[in-house]
Amino acid sequence: MPDLDSTKPAVPDRVWDAWQRELESIGVTNPLVNFERSSYGQIDLAQSHPGGFSQFVAGGTTTLSSLVRDPQSFSSALGAARRIKNQAEKISQQFGIETLGLIAGVVNLQGDGFDLQLPILIWPIRMTSRGEDYEIELTAGARVNPSLIAAFKSCYSADVDENHLLKLAAQSTEILPASVIYYLQGLVVGRATADVQKTLVIANITTAPVELVADMKRESTGLLAALADESAFARLPLIDVLNVETIADADLVQQRVVARAIRGDNFAVETLPGCG
Repeated sequence: MPDLDSTKPAVPDRVWDAWQRELESIGVTNPLVNFERSSYGQIDLAQSHPGGFSQFVAGGTTTLSSLVRDPQSFSSALGAARRIKNQAEKISQQFGIETLGLIAGVVNLQGDGFDLQLPILIWPIRMTSRGEDYEIELTAGARVNPSLIAAFKSCYSADVDENHLLKLAAQSTEILPASVIYYLQGLVVGRATADVQKTLVIANITTAPVELVADMKRESTGLLAALADESAFARLPLIDVLNVETIADADLVQQRVVARAIRGDNFAVETLPGCG
């Protein structure tokens, strides 16, 4: 095992790049960057009932049936709500990340040659099953999509003032005030054709992958240098399996894992979710 306390060479750039790509690939398609409409995994509230929606955005608890009152539309929304809720519970249990959110507004930059469709505002929400219905409520204030801020900076050298944007949003009873749209369009006027869409959907969304990448600092330590040294892991010897009785059937790889644990080796095991 390498001595982690001694001075180690810097982590190679190729390793940093690989680690960053792994972080960026979490969740595969990132809806904070490439948002796509889907009736299967989203609830469209753009045409929701004014009464139920007013209660919802005012911070009160409302039901899905109050938001979507057309029977056929409600049936589709109820199916989507179940899928969204199940996915949120799965991610919360496995990774400790909350993903229930209300998305308001999407900025489409494809007209300027960028493959980006960026949500503007995101509210965390709570969904509680009530028989053949769901209670829905906002649980905190809105936040600006961090990928939107980064995209405006990298694509147009425009600085989005997050606090000012949230202040504009809070000054209106509308979930996506016109002042928010005008502010974003004004940042790139004369330089872009940013298309702002008044999207309003409930979906699974989280800023965790973006925040992980933002928090990544390329500062080498002895531990990181050791992890980056792939040759160190190649020296891990194979060991013979032990004649022990396991409580469940185990293949050869699993038996070797048990043998290492009995020996007291220091090692890590990577498995797919749900494999124990």
